[in-house]
Amino acid sequence: GTLVGGDWRIRGFLGETDFFASLTGGTLNGRATLQALPVGAVIAAFTGMPVGEGVVTGVARFSVPLADPLAGNATVVAERIRVTATSGTGAQAVTETLMGTGTLDYAARELRNVNIQLAGAGTWDVHGGYTRQRVDLSAQFRDTTFTPVLRLIPGLAELTPSLKGSVTLTAAGTYDRPRGLLRAQNLVGSVAGLSLQIPN
Repeated sequence: GTLVGGDWRIRGFLGETDFFASLTGGTLNGRATLQALPVGAVIAAFTGMPVGEGVVTGVARFSVPLADPLAGNATVVAERIRVTATSGTGAQAVTETLMGTGTLDYAARELRNVNIQLAGAGTWDVHGGYTRQRVDLSAQFRDTTFTPVLRLIPGLAELTPSLKGSVTLTAAGTYDRPRGLLRAQNLVGSVAGLSLQIPN
């Protein structure tokens, strides 16, 4: 990092990923070009806990007031997302993978748009927005695995969680008074050896 006229500027690399950030007047601004960014390794480096495997390629930009981070903005365009988890060992090992794309646009305490599409071990379809003008969020997870993403969560990853099934989440209503709906079908999984099952 360098100090230029009272402003901090930071540039770095992580593998082929290039990132730049500056701190000006209490606001952190940055951008990153993500080239097969190993998300799991980054999380593990920050938390000191081993987690699952995730890779993202795309671009990200953000502007965050340090005194009020939620008032900031962030835009992420992921051209390629890949999350993988392996359960069991040897001949009994099973690898589950989800791959796809995603976009996210957040500004001024509003989720203006999100669109995540993953497929492989089932399908993930997350889209919509949560703004003062509209609340219309939908997430449909069909006959899929949640294990690769659960194993990216520090503290949970070490419990070797696994979860499969179908889940539908929707949010509607207004910004100040949202209402949500959760529907789950045939969920089967385990955490730390304890089994979980939600029938149809």
